[in-house]
Amino acid sequence: MNIEQTVDTQRKFFATSKTFNIKFRLEALDKLKASVKKHETDLLEAIHKDLGKSATESYMCEVGLLLEKITYTRKHLRSWERGIENDYRKEVYDAVKNFTLEDATKFFNEHIQGKTYDIMIVGPKEKVDFNLLKNYGDVKELTVDEVFNY
Repeated sequence: MNIEQTVDTQRKFFATSKTFNIKFRLEALDKLKASVKKHETDLLEAIHKDLGKSATESYMCEVGLLLEKITYTRKHLRSWERGIENDYRKEVYDAVKNFTLEDATKFFNEHIQGKTYDIMIVGPKEKVDFNLLKNYGDVKELTVDEVFNY
């Protein structure tokens, strides 16, 4: 099969939408990682032959980097599927470290005071008095997936 036929076959497969499924993507990443590990020696030899890089340099700059990118992609794929590009909690944490009492008061006055807001209670379900909480408003129990979007 020549390159044009290969590209055409891949485009047709992509058009089936099978690659949109998260399970398919995760399995494909796992297969890719396993294949890279299985053929690591062959890859290092080919890189040496084509680019003249040593095995150490090839692993650090090519193979190892690819394996890390696969791991990173697998770890973040579910978040990306939900449209989450970065972990905003880190940004909030970094910003809050430098907050003064004046900053907190200003934030409260501008964003919280006089507004309806939600309260989240995290803990063992058996220790939460749901009937008592209903005195303060509607109560909704969330799953771990709903809370953390994983």
